[in-house]
Amino acid sequence: MVLSCYDCNRAKSDLEFYDQDLHLHKIHPDEAEITEAFVRDDNYYIRISEEKNGDKTVKEFYEKVDLGNQLHRLDYLLLNMRGLCRKITDKHPAYGI
Repeated sequence: MVLSCYDCNRAKSDLEFYDQDLHLHKIHPDEAEITEAFVRDDNYYIRISEEKNGDKTVKEFYEKVDLGNQLHRLDYLLLNMRGLCRKITDKHPAYGI
């Protein structure tokens, strides 16, 4: 099981790969190889890495789950802001809410 937002969960619900030669570990969120498949660009959008750009499995997954969507960019930025808030309040409890 993988935690995902409603839209992503719906998009991946019927994701099927028919090719027996596919290596799904390349896109599995618990495998280290997923970090080689996708990168963040300078504007924090998720993109397919240069080395995996021609990989059919990676491209199909990227398109099916719509990883280039603005929502994934905002998720990333919000998580980083949340982490920054925790860091500040841990160091300076007076700023906590």
